[in-house]
Amino acid sequence: MPTLRSLALVSALTLAVPAVAWGAQPPIRRAQPRSSPAFQQGYDRGVRAGLQDAQHHDAYRFTDESDYRRGDVGYRATYGSRDRYRDDFRLGFESGYRAGYSRTPAMQRYGGRGLALGDAASATGFNDGYEAGLKDAQKNHRFDPVSEGRYRDGDHGYDRSDGPKEIYKLHYRDAFKAGYEQGYQDGRRYR
Repeated sequence: MPTLRSLALVSALTLAVPAVAWGAQPPIRRAQPRSSPAFQQGYDRGVRAGLQDAQHHDAYRFTDESDYRRGDVGYRATYGSRDRYRDDFRLGFESGYRAGYSRTPAMQRYGGRGLALGDAASATGFNDGYEAGLKDAQKNHRFDPVSEGRYRDGDHGYDRSDGPKEIYKLHYRDAFKAGYEQGYQDGRRYR
């Protein structure tokens, strides 16, 4: 007759064996989309669409672009799943659109005010500010860049390689204000 101790041991082993076996499974890792052909194709098309929208003073809106909605431009069966291709393409498109749209004359003028156009804090701050200003204007909110959470935090997109965090925040907030102002003007103009 089994003892209470042997029953406890059997129960513990019954629970432990599947956990050990499950833990031994290699994790399923998804390749970084930036290296995929889908991401690159999406990025390239997004840059072109962003530049075009900015030059025509269209609102910052990548989701209305036909290439983004379709999501499978350049797809080949050798790339695998069409759904995964679409996901990576759209990630690339969004990133490219942001990069293209930020190359507007306003951003270029801002870059001439003492911060390098390629400066991570400036680019991120301007983009974030532009989106916030555009949204506020479209929703008929008052002009107030300082009330925005990302402005107050000032460190969105920060990486140690960007240098001292306090300097990053200064550049980010200055660019955020400039982007917000431009976005707010565009939002008012094209409602």
